[in-house]
Order: sequence, then structure tokens, then C-alpha cells
Amino acid sequence: MNHPLTADDIQRIVTERIQETESLDFKRQLPDSGKNDDLAKAIAALANTAGGVLIYGIAEDADSRAEALAPVELRGCTERIALVAGTLDEPVKPTSIYTVQQAPGYGYVVVDIPLSNRAPHFHNGVAYGRTPKTTTTLSRRQIGELFARSEGFIDEFRLRLMKPGRLLVRGARDGKNTRVRFTNDGESDITDVDWTNYKDCGLGITIITGWPFPVAVLRPGQEVSQHVDVFLGAGPFSVRAFWRDSASQEHTEEWRVTF
Repeated sequence: MNHPLTADDIQRIVTERIQETESLDFKRQLPDSGKNDDLAKAIAALANTAGGVLIYGIAEDADSRAEALAPVELRGCTERIALVAGTLDEPVKPTSIYTVQQAPGYGYVVVDIPLSNRAPHFHNGVAYGRTPKTTTTLSRRQIGELFARSEGFIDEFRLRLMKPGRLLVRGARDGKNTRVRFTNDGESDITDVDWTNYKDCGLGITIITGWPFPVAVLRPGQEVSQHVDVFLGAGPFSVRAFWRDSASQEHTEEWRVTF
């Protein structure tokens, strides 16, 4: 939420008969102590859908519209909610849990659930989600879709597919200078870059500056160059390049280079 709710905000929700949505859930009361299933389901459902706000102390009608204020006892409720959120299979950490007092010891509890990058979250082996009006169990397909777009799990289990590092070699002329340019055209580092001019029509490429290879690691998208001397107009030259990818696999590729 952009700002904490006040007692006036909560009164306005009831006065205007605001309806629940996928990201807004009203509850008349907290479950009895020790009976946390409904609390866990509500937290998991919001985290699995789009994040949102859970408010305890608002009764809703059959159409899921706010109908009446129903202040709850506030003692110990924030600690309890945080504890339950942490017991989910893939714990949820609410952005905030706070109370809005209506009378001494009574009022409303607001739980702000962030959009999760580690969904799906399960309670007792079941994943829940929000529809515009209610909490529901997720299908196997919906659970699979959550796993597929879960950045947290992709990073944790190294599921992200990257284009391997690959060396590109080309010749370039910079005024009177000639250079051999090397670029990493992949999405991972490459190391141990080396090259040789192995077919040159009898004329070689002489390195003037930049030897040995200027960098130990060539990062994705990075380009380096070596200043070379060639016979004007000679070529194209055949260059054989060598490098090692991030998995320590060795690669060799041949390039036709002109200046």
C-alpha cells in the first residue's frame, strides 16, 4: 500500500461498500488461537496471485462487499500473523503488519503482502490463489506457471538458460591504425583468449600493442582490441581464435579478417 490505513480509511471501505478483489481480502475475525489454517491460506493466496492487502475486522456480504465493521482483539495478533506467514512451505515475509485501534485493545489488523518472486507458496501441501471474490485452490497447471516465472527459484536452482560466451573476431581500421577486435557475444564470461594468424598468403599480422591478451576475463558484451601491423591491402587474413567458456570448455573457431 502507498500509506498505512487509518480508522477513517477503514470506515470509508465499509461506507462505500468496497468489493474484494484479487489483491484485497476482508476477514470478519482472526481464527481462534491454534486454528491457523484459514490465516495461512489467505496469506499464501495473496502471495501466489499478485500480492495485496488482507484486513481483519471487516465483515463482507454474499457479494464480497464490505458490509460492517467488526473490530477484533489486537493483543498478540501481529506476532501471530508473522509466525504463520513464516510457516508456509516457502515462507512469506509481509511488507508490513500493523493494527488500527478503534477502541482500547480492539480494532483492525492490516497485512500488506508483497508480490512474491518465490511463488508458489503452499500450506499443508496445497497452493492457494485469489480470484476477484474468494480464495481458491490452484490447479496443477497454475502451480506450474508460478514455478516457471518464479525468479527466486530460477536463480536458486540455476534454471535460467544463458547464451554461452562466444568470441567474435573482426578487423578494423582506425585512421592509419589497424586493429583486431574481440567481442564476447554471449551471456557468460570467457577466459584464456588467444589467437594466431595461421594462413596469411605469405604475409603475417604483427601485434604492435596489446600482447599478451589485454584482459584475463572477457565479460558479456565487452570488446577489446589489439593494435596490429599488416601489409596495406593484403588479406583477407585467416585467424584462429581460442577461448574457454564459463564451464571451462575449450573452444576454437576460425575467422576471415579484413582491414
